[in-house]
Amino acid sequence: ITVMELAIKATIDKLRLEICCRNLNLAENSTWGDVLHSYRERFSEDFAIIKKSTFSVAKKDVHKNRKESSDGIKEDIDNMAILLLRFECYLRLIKVERPTASEKPDDG
Repeated sequence: ITVMELAIKATIDKLRLEICCRNLNLAENSTWGDVLHSYRERFSEDFAIIKKSTFSVAKKDVHKNRKESSDGIKEDIDNMAILLLRFECYLRLIKVERPTASEKPDDG
């Protein structure tokens, strides 16, 4: 992986975080931990489903791609599952209906 590829991945991840924060009405300096916590509070049933699903996918993928010793395998599964969970929350949040300017209530 080149430095450019890492920079692109970091930028995409940051943009995803910003979108999630905006759709959950979180502060701009919120973290992925804040996003996941807020998502879990607002959409608890959906969160439970995607959490179970992402850990299952991560476990299968790590075991498939890791044929050597099992040192650190639980940590690898946890790390991959968290990344998948973040991405699944992002995918669901970009589908959240947001009111347009004309639909927002008039404060005046």
